[in-house]
Amino acid sequence: MPRPAITPRLLGRGLAATGLHALATVALLQAGSHPWLAASLGFAAGLAANYGLQRGYILRHHEPPGRALSRYIADISVLWALHGFAFGLMAGVSGVPFVAAQVASSTLAAGLGLLCFGARGSRRTSLVL
Repeated sequence: MPRPAITPRLLGRGLAATGLHALATVALLQAGSHPWLAASLGFAAGLAANYGLQRGYILRHHEPPGRALSRYIADISVLWALHGFAFGLMAGVSGVPFVAAQVASSTLAAGLGLLCFGARGSRRTSLVL
């Protein structure tokens, strides 16, 4: 199955999921969560929103929704771990400011998602935050 075109609709939904990611992260920080925990849980909220908003477009195949969701979770777990590791390394070890570390780690994970999972045919999970 060919890779889907990146359309304004696809980008808009991806940006909406990214917005939820940012809002969840800020809310958790305001509630007193550790920055690494807030960044990781915010990223997970964005991933969940991305699945809900984009599954009909990105995951076009003939699998039941439960199987598609389990594949999505398996694929994005790699991105979630990469995001958490990169954020922790930048913000915790290297002393990069929180916002810069958050933007850089999210961009790294999203870019990897587009490069790796976006070209995998029916197992696409592209535009992950």
